[in-house]
Amino acid sequence: MSQSSARRRALRELSDPDAPITPLGDCTVQDRNGALYSLLPRPQARVDGIEAGTEMVLGYDAETHTYLVSPKVVAKESDDHWATEFI
Repeated sequence: MSQSSARRRALRELSDPDAPITPLGDCTVQDRNGALYSLLPRPQARVDGIEAGTEMVLGYDAETHTYLVSPKVVAKESDDHWATEFI
């Protein structure tokens, strides 16, 4: 999948009210030694196999000011993941 088609797919998912995006609530960004961190709700993170030390891929869509984050292993295992070409 090309970078532009992956971007279009991510944007479509974000803008589609019927897309499988589940709001997980609010969180506060923390500053630790000059790096910013945000929290993932523990119950959902555990369901997805995310724990301390899990490698993640991070994306940003400037048009929608939206951050995308996903476990790296998920992106590697999928042919149509938005981050496939970046890892």
